[in-house]
Order: sequence, then structure tokens, then C-alpha cells
Amino acid sequence: MFNALFKFFLINLLKNRRTLMVIITGIVPIFVMLIILIIKPLIYDGKTFFSSFYPSFVFLFYLHFLVPITSLFFGTGIIADEAEDNTLQFLLTRPAHRALIFLTKLLTNVFVGSLIMIISMLITFFIAQLGSTEQTPNAFSFLMGASGTVILGLAVYSTLFSLLGGTIRHPLIVGLLFVFGWEKIITYVPGNAQYFTIMNYLQALYPGKSFIDTPIFSADISILTAIIVLFTLTILFGGVACYLPGLKEYR
Repeated sequence: MFNALFKFFLINLLKNRRTLMVIITGIVPIFVMLIILIIKPLIYDGKTFFSSFYPSFVFLFYLHFLVPITSLFFGTGIIADEAEDNTLQFLLTRPAHRALIFLTKLLTNVFVGSLIMIISMLITFFIAQLGSTEQTPNAFSFLMGASGTVILGLAVYSTLFSLLGGTIRHPLIVGLLFVFGWEKIITYVPGNAQYFTIMNYLQALYPGKSFIDTPIFSADISILTAIIVLFTLTILFGGVACYLPGLKEYR
């Protein structure tokens, strides 16, 4: 049943306009990296281009921008799109548990979003390698660690936004305020306020944080604590979102 549902949602998602928007956002950093490569002689020494620039590029472009935006596009539509298109009642009549249906759709969205982001990161990674003459033996391990952080970020944000999409009428607006309001402002506030943002825990996992000189890493969070918190939030948000269609009546 899971395989059949996964294929069904995967085909539908590939035809969805949200997927096209996510693909476009994934192409943007590739063009930006190409432009930077062209003007690199004016701003960077070729011997230090990769280690001094690429970790910051991934941190700002992917972790802080593309991960929340991709999750927002995909996550808010998991329940909201079905309700708006009046297909929710037909979907719930399928011979499968309601929680399994929406869990599968959630996993499909995270899978497609992760695939787009990782392909985009791979392309920018090799472009950055072309623009550098330095020896970077740990470059691939950095890419693996950054990819894992991106995937985990997509998972936790997608579950949160799927919950918003199933409970409020304008989830995109609220999601944008959360991503570019709360998450960005509180991240720079000194003290314990940073512990109430998702991004703070993702930053604790980011493998390239030692290359970035910025106060946003002031919160002292261990990798183990970050993993536990992020997985707990993913299970909590995702669990509630999956059971929401069976608890709430959509008109």
C-alpha cells in the first residue's frame, strides 16, 4: 500500500506547479555560483576560494533560504491543496489508514524537495571546485554533512508547515512571517531566545560553521542535543499533521 501511495503522490507532485517553483529556486544558486566564478579573480584568491567561500554560500543560500522556502511551498500544500481542490474527501475514501495516506504524501514531498536541493548543491559544489586551486581533502565530507543538515531541515520544516496548512486559512503568509520574521530576528537576539528557533538547531549541525565568523552561533548546543530536538519536532509536527484530516472537518 505504501509503494502504491508513494508512486501516486510522486506522479501528482511532479505535475504540481509548486514543484516547478522549487526547481526554479534550486537553479538560482547555480547561476549565482557561475557569476561568482566569473568575477572570482576580482574578489578571491584562487588558492582559498573553496574553503573561504563555499561553506558560507551553502549556509546562507541553502540552509537559511532554500530549505525554509522549499519546505513552505511543499509543506503547506500537503493538506491545504487537497482541501482547496475538493479532493480530500475522495482521498480519504481510499482503502488505507488516513494517517498512512498523509504520512506517505509528506515523505514524498520531503523526498522530492531533498532531491532538488542535493542536485543543486552538487552542481554548485563542482563549480566551486573548478574555481579553486587549493587542496581540499575534506571537501566531500563537508558536502555530505551539509546535505544531511539540509535534508533534516526539509523534514522538520515540512512537517511544521504541513500542520499549518491543515489548521489555518492562509498558511503561506503565516509561514513566510515565521521563516523571515521569527526565525531570522530571534536568531540574532542574544540570550536564550535562540533556543526557540528551528534554525538554531540546524546551525549546530552545520559542518562548515567553523569557517563562518558570525554571532549566530553564540548559542551553545551540542550535536546530539540538536539531533534529538529536531527529530522530536519532526515526529511531533508530522504526527499531528497526519492525524489532522481525521480529526478536523474541512469545508
